[in-house]
Amino acid sequence: MAGARCKRAPVSEQPMNTLGLSSMWAIGRFTHLGDFFAAGRAMGFDRFELNHKVSPALLATLPRDRVNITSVHHPCPAVLLASEIRRQGLFLSSTNEDKREEAVNMLRTTLHTAAEVGARAVIVHAGQLDIDPRWEDELRRLYQEGLAGSPAFQEIWDCLEAAHRAHVAVNLEIARRSLHELLPDLDRLGLCLGVEVRVHYHELPSRPEEAAYLLADADPALLGYWHDTGHAERLARLGFVPHIAWLETLSSRLIGVHLSDIRGLQDHLAPGLGDFDFSFLTPYLSPEIIRTCEVQHWNQPEEIVAGVAHLRAAGCA
Repeated sequence: MAGARCKRAPVSEQPMNTLGLSSMWAIGRFTHLGDFFAAGRAMGFDRFELNHKVSPALLATLPRDRVNITSVHHPCPAVLLASEIRRQGLFLSSTNEDKREEAVNMLRTTLHTAAEVGARAVIVHAGQLDIDPRWEDELRRLYQEGLAGSPAFQEIWDCLEAAHRAHVAVNLEIARRSLHELLPDLDRLGLCLGVEVRVHYHELPSRPEEAAYLLADADPALLGYWHDTGHAERLARLGFVPHIAWLETLSSRLIGVHLSDIRGLQDHLAPGLGDFDFSFLTPYLSPEIIRTCEVQHWNQPEEIVAGVAHLRAAGCA
């Protein structure tokens, strides 16, 4: 990740391990980020990520002079709720130019937040397709009822796949234009933007070749790929893309990874609480890759500590 900004902590504050902890765990637990960092340090972390639900009020509690923040997940601060962003259609892939421009400017705000806190990278969702997400809702329901091989499952899967193929070209091209429009900002701020594998098939990118297209012709120091174990595994379990395909296709552009376990289709579990095999990630995790535990607030501290040990045993830390 040559050229990406790297905040270096004093020797006395060097990381205790190679893993960071996302503030996803803080949302619903803490009203002051200082308390979150203290709890994270007590579990052995001193690298952190600000996630996409950090409100302006919560961000204002950040003790910026004492924290090693490696990455920031857009939008940060979260001025709008995710539901409101969806309702307004403020996507990098929007066919409405005014909404696309607003989405790009929202991302610029996150880039400035990341630069201010000394982060190396920003994680972004590239948008979505103009197709009905309720098809996938039904697909997940059938999967959870043990009907993944049924005719009903296959029929809905085929409809969703056909809709994806019919709509992807337009939205993908717009998302690519939005991302590449920000390359001068990234260069000026010393940041790398990581396009994250998505969790839903109507979102972008939900295929490795889509991510590769979004990144093509951009400086790898400015635009790269961000892997998420839970997202990729959910797509694989619904029969869309083998998990390994993301890593095989995009390993040369990989800048970071969200590490969480998954049980069925429920992700954001502390590693070891689900049934995901983390060991096959290890050949792709070179030393410069940012590794962040992204787990929900209901995971208990002792489960997270055990999760770090689980990742270390798998060679991911």
